[in-house]
Amino acid sequence: RTTTPATKVEYKVGDNTHGNFPVNTITVSATITGANTQAIISKLLVTEKVSSVNGGETGEAGYVDYNEKTYTNEMAFEGDLTVRADKIDVSTEGDVGTVTSGLTVLALRGATIEAGKEVNVNPSVTFTNSINNDGDASNLTIAGKLNANHGTSTSAGSIVNNGIVIMKGVGIMEAQKRIPILDAAEIRGAMIAYTDYVQYMKIDLAVEKANADSSISDIRVVGNDDVSKTATVRKNVIITADSPFTIGATDNEVVLTLAADSALRGSKNVTVDGTLYAENKGNVANKHIISDVYSEQVDARGKPVRDGWAKWTNLQTALNEAMPGTKVSVNTTSFIILKANTEIKSGVTLYVPNSCPGLVLLDGITLTVNGTYDNESEIYAKTIFDTSARNIVNDGTSTIIVNGSLIDSSLKYAQAENETGYVISDDITAHNKLSVEGAPIAGAYYTNGDNKSVVTKLDSAIASIDDVKSDITVRGTVTCNDISFTSTDDCSKIIVDLSIAKANADDEKIVTLLTVTSLKLEESDLEIKGDATIPGAFTGKVTNGSSSITLKGISSNNDKARITEMEDELSFSGNFYIDEKNDSISVSEGTVIADGAVVADANQKSTMTIASGATMEAGKDSHFDTLRVNGTLEVPNTKTINTKTLNVFGDVKVAEPTSTKGAGTLTSETLNVGISSFDKYPTSASATITGPIATPITKAVILSGSSVDASAMQRIKELTNVSEFYVKDALWISVYVPGNVQDPIYENGVYNYVPKDLKDCQFKAWQDSDGKALSDPTYIGGKDKLYADIDYEIYTVKIVTDSGIKAVSIDGIQMLRAATTGTNTFVTLHPIEAGSHKVTYTLQDGYEGTAALYTEYGTILQNLSFTVSGTDDDDRDVTFQLYGTEKEVPAEPEEESEWTVTTILLLILVILIAVMAVIVAMRLNRS
Repeated sequence: RTTTPATKVEYKVGDNTHGNFPVNTITVSATITGANTQAIISKLLVTEKVSSVNGGETGEAGYVDYNEKTYTNEMAFEGDLTVRADKIDVSTEGDVGTVTSGLTVLALRGATIEAGKEVNVNPSVTFTNSINNDGDASNLTIAGKLNANHGTSTSAGSIVNNGIVIMKGVGIMEAQKRIPILDAAEIRGAMIAYTDYVQYMKIDLAVEKANADSSISDIRVVGNDDVSKTATVRKNVIITADSPFTIGATDNEVVLTLAADSALRGSKNVTVDGTLYAENKGNVANKHIISDVYSEQVDARGKPVRDGWAKWTNLQTALNEAMPGTKVSVNTTSFIILKANTEIKSGVTLYVPNSCPGLVLLDGITLTVNGTYDNESEIYAKTIFDTSARNIVNDGTSTIIVNGSLIDSSLKYAQAENETGYVISDDITAHNKLSVEGAPIAGAYYTNGDNKSVVTKLDSAIASIDDVKSDITVRGTVTCNDISFTSTDDCSKIIVDLSIAKANADDEKIVTLLTVTSLKLEESDLEIKGDATIPGAFTGKVTNGSSSITLKGISSNNDKARITEMEDELSFSGNFYIDEKNDSISVSEGTVIADGAVVADANQKSTMTIASGATMEAGKDSHFDTLRVNGTLEVPNTKTINTKTLNVFGDVKVAEPTSTKGAGTLTSETLNVGISSFDKYPTSASATITGPIATPITKAVILSGSSVDASAMQRIKELTNVSEFYVKDALWISVYVPGNVQDPIYENGVYNYVPKDLKDCQFKAWQDSDGKALSDPTYIGGKDKLYADIDYEIYTVKIVTDSGIKAVSIDGIQMLRAATTGTNTFVTLHPIEAGSHKVTYTLQDGYEGTAALYTEYGTILQNLSFTVSGTDDDDRDVTFQLYGTEKEVPAEPEEESEWTVTTILLLILVILIAVMAVIVAMRLNRS
């Protein structure tokens, strides 16, 4: 009524209003000119939808906490909004006058006209999307239809937008004229102007309508919207960007194509997260298109074609579509965020200029470079670079894998971490930067002709040797097949860098492990650089074609280890370190020079070996913790080889002094000739030593039959405590130690110098020449000769039988029935010797049949015979099975014959009666 204030509706929780939280409110008001008149406003349904939500926190704007739950709310409209004037008292005369109505929406929590719903704003009604006193805009989403195109131009309803209108799906807002947009207001979508009215909608829907209606030629983007569907804009349609908009904001595979005679104009930014493709780039007048990558049609000379095609797209799409030979150039001045795993394909080059601030790899993202990445900018990890990508809260990582080439101004191999452990920030500049903190990118690193850092595969670096202007350094886990490396003026060596920066000292993934099938050197070096405490290593054969040295798991001991090929000579020098027991260094073929090498091992089971047929020659003084000679060791005049332990199975040749040159020098604290503490008995005697042995020598063990010349024996015989050990009545070894050394043969009940893996027998004890046991202790030299007490009866046999077996014997010696395992198990009374043995058995009463002998696993053995041999526990404790008997079946008694004497006589009587009857009948017939 004229005296009634506006009606206000607001949302409440319980008995309280929102308080300081945003409120959804509608206000209905009217203006009336007539006296005694009231305004009737009707046909509008308002629904307030309340939802419990996850993630809302107490006190957070837009959320309400009630009964220990968090809620949010949204208002929805539908109806046919009308107004009319009625008399308050119908008995009163007079004109009702005119009435106009206003519906003001202030939906700070959001309001929606839902899909399939419609709000008609009829004549004399104004629908206002409002703003509050603090400048907070109401958000109205139109998925259905808001229609004010009713009545004449003077009486039609109207729409006023002071807030934000969001066009959604197939939603339409229609009015008779364009809706003014104030500075703080926005209509997020596009506008199509018809002859008598205008419509607002999403850009997707506007393009769809224009393609279906040839009368539509102009689409104006009036507010920030997203092209979310792939579509082609038909010819003669112009899209004008009066407001910024985005292509593919939520789906980077969305493509908006401009047909040859369509156009894109306007002065506002067009951000391309998907793809914008123009068949005729001349029709694209907008100079504010933002995309990761721009490409255009070029002619045979590589020049841009006028009015040719052009494409603006995201980096991932550009790389996915790029063909071999293509260069993809980034043209954005914004950060590029990689949200999915990305590959630069083989033959494709990605160029990122310094005008782009950089690429950011989100957690869990892997960038794989199979082509070329030419980077003048920065590469960031959202949290940290690692060898594998993880998207885990507080443990996020990103990964770069290079199988092609990554070119950068600075490359650092490391696992980087800031002081807090991880960079958790939305500030891009705070992220892990490749050029500063580093990343564990495995590959070969070098500087190219443009003075840029390059990481690539090792074989690729060698193949590009003309562009390599530094030594090649290998970092990370790298594997190659056969490669050949010839030095140049700028690159003379391959460096295996074990000095890796690790944020976490326990992270064994961040190491350098170079493995090659073979590396052929020509006038060049392989250098292993690092620290023995770092678990990195080199494995592979290094050769010059005729000579080779093979390494497995080798690092350097706080220094450098080097293998050099020079003037057809292969040599090794520096500090080598053998860590694990299965790691090794071997001169594997030809002749290799030990030229100032130091080879240390963590234990004597990891050794330096000269292989059979190969030769190691002394150059500069060299030292070996443990050296095993299966081939040949040569120590020329004035050259020196020092060893802690020398195991000789091949030939050792030390030069005698001459009138002009001193002798070669060979030292060994422990000398084992023909045998070592790790070799089995017996070992064939093929070792030889010729030439002098220098001091110090503190022990010598010589296998019988080995050849040690007088010059070498002169030094050995200075060790005055000597004992000879005999096995099976033959001399096995001779042991020499100094007179003041107590080297135990038997001490604290333990025997030393035990022959290992005797064939089909076991060592029991050492005895003196009279067959007597040794006193405890007995030392080398305490007895001149020791004889092995050998046990040949070492095999225990168990035979499991069926129930029909009464007794079992082996070679005529009866076995015992095993009381602990049941009556069908038999064991040998005493162990037996190796060889073939025969099993016999007897049956239980009431049983018959022939039993067969089987192995424990069911293999039948012929002739009830078996063979035992070997000395392992499984060899000496064997089980067989003896099965095949069964119970005898009693003979059934014979049935008594029914043809007794009485029966036979009666049968004869019957026959006689029958014959007499026939005779009588014949006589009667004649008569």
